Amino acid sequence: MLRTTLLKNIHLLTKSSIGTATATATATTTTTITLCKYSQARVLAIGGCQRQLSTQSKDTRPSEYELRVGYAIAILQDDLPNFFENGLENDTIYSNNIVLSDPHYTRLSIQGRTTYLHIAQALRWSLRMYFDAIQFEITRMRVLPDIPADSSPDDTNNRDDQSQEEDSGENQGWDPQNKDDMPDIHPLRDVLATKGVVRSLEVRWRLQGTHRPSFGLNQLLGMNVDIPVRHVEGVFVYAFDSEGFIGEHRIQRIVPPPSRRVLWVHSWGARLHAYLEALRRRPELNPGIGVGCRTTTPPP
Repeated sequence: MLRTTLLKNIHLLTKSSIGTATATATATTTTTITLCKYSQARVLAIGGCQRQLSTQSKDTRPSEYELRVGYAIAILQDDLPNFFENGLENDTIYSNNIVLSDPHYTRLSIQGRTTYLHIAQALRWSLRMYFDAIQFEITRMRVLPDIPADSSPDDTNNRDDQSQEEDSGENQGWDPQNKDDMPDIHPLRDVLATKGVVRSLEVRWRLQGTHRPSFGLNQLLGMNVDIPVRHVEGVFVYAFDSEGFIGEHRIQRIVPPPSRRVLWVHSWGARLHAYLEALRRRPELNPGIGVGCRTTTPPP
């Protein structure tokens, strides 16, 4: 139903709003998106925005770019918290040439939607081998009128201390399993409220997982060992291309940083997968009939 609603709204667009929004792209005001994982309560906020849009002129209606960005934000908020259970269920929000970049840890830069989805699946599979009862929570989302420059994780951490304090206050006592405590989200309204064209999305997240026991070795030896719980926080930056699809997924920060052994395994695994994918996509030469081909005579 969400996809059908978007397709109906896309046909009502006028591209004149793109030029109007570009004129104000120099502003640096950011908009914080309120979080909600209960998609039936919002339906991309189209219903909440229709009354507002009906009172405006046709020139101020959302463009196709804005609708796609709002749709991508809503899909990310549904897919990311459930990533370790269901994976990335909706891949239509990603560009065919999406780039997965990790400039600080593995220093990888891999291009292609198929490769991106396969790497995400491999990461999901490997982490589920290491950890049990994985919980992934989005703590904050910000739409930005430009693509932030690449900075070190320490710079990002120092610049966002105040935002983290606000996040801890906003999320204190919040139960991810209790849908009644979740406020409504209006991604399209937040996109329209941003001064300038939205070029990127910053996502802050928390991950919690329990280390899996060593295949029952502790039980066989009669050892009672407390299973440690791992807590990880990080920042993703999603950059949108000119059509409103996600063109880059940048791993901006992970705290605490992953170990060198984990980085080495994932780095070489990703490189090997990218190499095999490139070989698979290499076109095969077809010399045609009569050149090194054996022909058979049809039976009478």
